[in-house]
Amino acid sequence: MRTMTWKIDGMHCGGCAQRLQALLARLPGVRRVEVSWPEGRARLLLDPREVSPERLVELIERAGYRVAAEQPRGDPP
Repeated sequence: MRTMTWKIDGMHCGGCAQRLQALLARLPGVRRVEVSWPEGRARLLLDPREVSPERLVELIERAGYRVAAEQPRGDPP
């Protein structure tokens, strides 16, 4: 398992965060996800054998948001 924490640009409200969290949560390989609009971040616990971080970034950006930077690792969401 791998924990990823990304700064996300383009979220304007709590609804944006809920939409993005729901999108990521239904992907194979994503074990846990927490998206925070006030903090502008997404934290994921994923199985890199099932889904690559690059694929997740692609989906986030297709949804209209931008992954600005990977932040230091933290505890799983």
